[in-house]
Amino acid sequence: MCPVITKRKEFYEIIKSEQCQSAKMVYIDSPMGTSQFPLRALYNCPRFTLKLGGGPAGGLIAEFLKKLMKKGKVEKCVIYAQSRIMKYFDEPEAMVPECPSLRRFPIPGTNDFYELEYRGKLGERFVRLERKQ
Repeated sequence: MCPVITKRKEFYEIIKSEQCQSAKMVYIDSPMGTSQFPLRALYNCPRFTLKLGGGPAGGLIAEFLKKLMKKGKVEKCVIYAQSRIMKYFDEPEAMVPECPSLRRFPIPGTNDFYELEYRGKLGERFVRLERKQ
């Protein structure tokens, strides 16, 4: 499924669809910049990969990831981003010794945690957020 979406409302409807909710991974590639993209729609998308156009927007992406961990129902997501994004996740309790590109955030009321990892290889730079036990 590769729809061309011209309106925010269409995007919200597609994300809410049973197909997206049950997909192993929803891939989103948009020329739109981070500040214009309807990131809120992804709070209820359990698994997605997001690649946006525009310049680096580490602060906006970090803010989105933090809200996603609090409000979202995400199981796994991958977001293409610059390595500088990790500076927004420098809480000492989240750091993993000997793994500078890895963070772990406990999920209150559960034994689960979110693992956030930056990966950069051969021009592919992204952060991976995954719910784990």
